[in-house]
Amino acid sequence: MNIELRGRKNGWISGGLALFVLLASGCTTQIEKPNSIAWHSVYQPINDAEAIDFLNAGIALLTKTHGAPKIQINKVILRHTVKNEESAHFRAATGFSKTEVVDRKNGVFCIYLAAAPTHERFYYLLGHEIGHLLRPDIVGSAAEERFCNEFSRLLCAQENRPWSDKWETRDWVRLD
Repeated sequence: MNIELRGRKNGWISGGLALFVLLASGCTTQIEKPNSIAWHSVYQPINDAEAIDFLNAGIALLTKTHGAPKIQINKVILRHTVKNEESAHFRAATGFSKTEVVDRKNGVFCIYLAAAPTHERFYYLLGHEIGHLLRPDIVGSAAEERFCNEFSRLLCAQENRPWSDKWETRDWVRLD
């Protein structure tokens, strides 16, 4: 037996049910981040002492082996690309790694990392992004990505951290 319900009441019931399902599933409205809020403030800070020591060792190795970077490095902010509680409602990507010039004149950078300090790939990713500090304006170059992978390998070896060439998942970067 097929029963067909018609009319306004059924529309309100099904609409209300759909709204309930969306709200119950945790679906919330995402809004654009205001321009007055810096991107790095959207993500969780990395204040791990070992990560900061690795960063400092990486900057020293980069300068020693390749000379002064194109932009003087005065400060590097480390962020895990998971939104912090205050920014959960902003429309922002998560789970990426990137080096950003925050303030060129004052030499301020932000390194965003997809992995937390406890993840096995953390130091590989951090070493790779430190490599980008040498020439931060070069983006999307396979040669630059290979340079950063090699720099990461050298830094991880120097600092006795795990590194694997299998962690590079982008085929266009591989030398094969």
